[in-house]
This record gives sequence, C-alpha cells and structure tokens, in this order.
Amino acid sequence: MQQETSELKNQLEKLTLDEMIEKIKSFTKTENPYSFSKEYEKIKALFYNKLNEKINSQENENNILETTEKKFKKYSQEYKKIKKNYRKILQEKEEKNLKIKKGIIEEIKQLTLSREIIKETFEKFYFLQEKWKETGHVPLINKSDIWQSYHHNIVMFYDYIKLNKDLRDLDFKKNLELKESICIRAEKIASINSINKMHLALQELHEEWKKIGPVDKNNREQIWLKFQKISRKINKKRNDYFIELKKIEKEKIKQKMKICVEIEKLIHNNNNSYKEWKELTKKCEDLVGKWKAIKGLSKKSNSLTWKKLSSVLDIFYNKKKEIHEKIRKEDNKKIEKRKLLLKKANEIISNKRNSKEISNKIIDIQKEWKLIAAPLNKKSIKLNTEFNILCNSFFKEKKERIKKIKKENKIIEVEKKNLLKKLIKFDITKNKDDLISNIINQWIELNKKKRNLTNDSNLDLKFLKTVEEKYKQTKMKKKDIQRKVYQVKIDIYRGNERLIISEKHQLNEQILKINQEINLYENNMQYLGNNNKTLLIKEKTLKEIEKRKLLIIEIKEKLKLIK
Repeated sequence: MQQETSELKNQLEKLTLDEMIEKIKSFTKTENPYSFSKEYEKIKALFYNKLNEKINSQENENNILETTEKKFKKYSQEYKKIKKNYRKILQEKEEKNLKIKKGIIEEIKQLTLSREIIKETFEKFYFLQEKWKETGHVPLINKSDIWQSYHHNIVMFYDYIKLNKDLRDLDFKKNLELKESICIRAEKIASINSINKMHLALQELHEEWKKIGPVDKNNREQIWLKFQKISRKINKKRNDYFIELKKIEKEKIKQKMKICVEIEKLIHNNNNSYKEWKELTKKCEDLVGKWKAIKGLSKKSNSLTWKKLSSVLDIFYNKKKEIHEKIRKEDNKKIEKRKLLLKKANEIISNKRNSKEISNKIIDIQKEWKLIAAPLNKKSIKLNTEFNILCNSFFKEKKERIKKIKKENKIIEVEKKNLLKKLIKFDITKNKDDLISNIINQWIELNKKKRNLTNDSNLDLKFLKTVEEKYKQTKMKKKDIQRKVYQVKIDIYRGNERLIISEKHQLNEQILKINQEINLYENNMQYLGNNNKTLLIKEKTLKEIEKRKLLIIEIKEKLKLIK
C-alpha cells in the first residue's frame, strides 16, 4: 500500500496547477465519484501547497493565481455536489436492499415453520439464498444486524427443518469445503505486500464467507476460529503498518519543527551588517530547502508544520527588513558626517594660511574620516574617492612647495654665508659706518625672503656676534652697541613671527621675575630695624632694587623696539 500510495503521490506531484484542475474536472464525469475520494484529497493538498509556494516565491502575478484558485474551487464544488447526489442515490438503493433482505429473512422463517419437507421447500430455500447474494449492500448501520439475523435463520433452517440427513450433510460438507478454501486464500492474502490490496481482498473474503451457508455443529466453531485467526493476523499487519506510518510521520514532524527552531535561532543572532544578513538568508534558504525535502505527511500534519514555517519565516524576513532599514539610516548618517568632513577639508585647504597648521588639520580630518566606517555603496565610494583625491592633491602640492622652498632657502643660506664672510673681513675702522649698515640690511632682506622651514638661528647668532664685535672696534658706548645690536636682532626676526612672539615672551618673563625679586627685597626691608648694622643692609638692598628697576626700563625699551 505504501509503495502504491508513494507512486500515486509522485505522479500527482509532477502535475502542474492547471493539470490538477483538469484531473478534478475528470472526476465530475465518472459513474462512481466515491472511487476517487482519496485521490481528490491528495490533489487538493498538493494543489494548495504548490499554490502557497508560488505566492510566497512570487513566481506569478497574484491575479493569475487567484484565477487558478477560483477554477479549482469551481470544479471541486461540482465534484462534491455530484458525490453528494451519488451518495443520496446510493442510500436510497441501500434502503431498498435492506427492505428486500428483511423480506428474504421473513420468507426463510416461514420455511422453518413448514410441517413437511417437500422438494419445493428446498428449492425455495436455495432461491432465497441466491436472491440474498444478488441483493446489493445495505446501510452500514444495519449491515451487521441484518447479516446476523440472516445467518441465524439459515442455521435455524438447517437445524430444525425436517430435511433429509444425507442431503443436509452433503450441503454442510460443501459449505465446509468452501470455507476451507476461503481460509487457504486468506493465508495467501497475508503475504501480499500492498496493505491496501491485502485489506480489500480480506473484506471480499468476509463478504463471500457470509454468503456461504452453515456447516455441521462439530466444525462450525473450529472453521470460524481458523478464519478469524487468519483475519486477525492480516488486520494486525495492517494496524502495525499504520502504527509505523504514524511513527515515521511523527519523526518527520519532529524534524520539520527542529528546522523551524534552527531558523528561529538565526533570528536571535546579534548581526547588524548587510554581509552578515546575506549569510543568514543563505542559511535560512538552505534550511527551508531541507524542510521541503521532508515529504509524505498527512494533510493535517502538513498544515500544522506549514503554519509553523510560515510564522518563523515572517518573523525572520521582518527582522531582516528592520535591520536593513536601521543599517540604511546609520549609513546615511555616516555619509552625511563624511560630507561635512569633505566640506571642512575643502574650506581649510582653500584658506592659504599657515601651511603646517593646515596640514595638521587635514591629518586630523583624515583620522576622523577613517573612524567613520561608511558602507561600500556607490554614494560612499564616490565620496571616498573625492576625499582621497582632495587630500592626495593637497599633500602632493605641499611636497612640491616644500621642495621648492628648500631649494630657494639653500640659495639664501649660501648668500648669507658669503655675506657673513664679507662682514668678518670688513674693517670698520677703515670704512664708513654706513657700509656695515648696508651689509646688515642685505642680511635682513635675505631673512625676509627666506621661508622658515628650517631654523637659521646659529647663522643669525654668528652674524649678530660679528656685528657686535665690529661695533666694539669703534668708539661707540657699550650701551649704544647693545641697543644697536638688539635692533638688528629684532629686524632679523621680523621675517619670523614665531621668533618675535618668543622674544616678547622671554622679555615679559624677565620683567615678571625681576618684579618678584624687587618685591622680595622690599618685603625683607620691612623686617630690618633702625640700627647702624641694619642701615648698611638697607642701603645695599635699595641699590639692588634700583639696579633691577633700571634693568626693567632697559627691557621695556627692548619691547618698544619689537613693537
């Protein structure tokens, strides 16, 4: 039976939706619609399974699928209507057969009441038996009772009628042989592989058994027990088959539900990227493939497992949609952040201020850019390319500019060294003062041209020291020399704002330190007494204070020169 059912199912599974509709349509034209009941139920289950799969996979337009479903429902209703009408006719026929069989039983009863046995009595009895055999089925509810009544009256006829013993024994013997034959055939039926064929064959034998008359009392129970034993063996085989079938179905349901649990586990993973969800979707599709590969369930079980699968798939794809929407929003935020950084970089680069300061800002922006893990979509890739081109272009230009400045500074450095040599050789005692001023001015001009990528402080200090030495060779006062040399120093620093700021800071720090020393001296004086010993200390302290005040005046003069 399992093999036949499996073959039929395999044949039906190959049918398209339209072919299934044509199959149902053909059932409406058959003489016995009940003979296709099981096949109809299988087609119906397969039809809706395939229809649901197409809807879920969106292989067709929904309106086409709706039209297909309407056609199926139309012929299904037609088949059910024909089946209902057929059942009504069958019931009427069975009621008629019941009435006939009751009449036969009544006539057999009348035969047992005959006072004498004549040939016509026995002929009438056999006629009634044949009539019973030819009369069709009765309603299922009356089947057992009517047969028991018939069998009882047959037995009564044989047991109580005044029949010729030899003739009766001959009839018993013939009936026993027929029943023995049924037992032999029943034994052969038990070896049939098809459970369905085996069951139907046994039912036919039982119908045949009922039509055979009784046997003698000595063999009556024995032959029935023999047939009953074989029947029970066959029925047990059938029951065992269905128990095993249920066991297999239970295991299949368990496997399908286990797959649904595995899909649920995919939902609860903390994955928040497109790549991770792409991998999860592939795993989900593989699990659904495994789920669909498990076939052979009853309509009820299939409906139950399909409902569970649909539920977990809805949750999975809703979660996927939710995560994708969240990722999309986050990606848009990241892209907007990068757009702002690109705009900021453009603004900084377009501002031609301190090159080093700009470089540091661009490097900071690059670091911030890398911290924003933007998606690999077209918009983000385009933005990233634009940013890289901007930064690379900036640093390339900067590199070329530095190279050029270094070259120019090298030339200036050579000129300054030559100028320093000239100053060293210069004899201020034999030349006019304006000639050294000319050398100083040339040095200052060279410093103005120079771009301060490197510090020339050692060269400048040598120059200032040489200038101071030259002035010392003149009759100038020391204070005037210091003032003049400091003025030259400041003029040299004019080209470098950083050095000017540093110089101002140092001078202000000196003033602050000297003021602190003055305050300390003044505080200490308050604790001195008015005797001869302390008087000398006071005078010495006042001189130190005055000396520092003069120093502050000198420093302030220097600050004026810087301003």
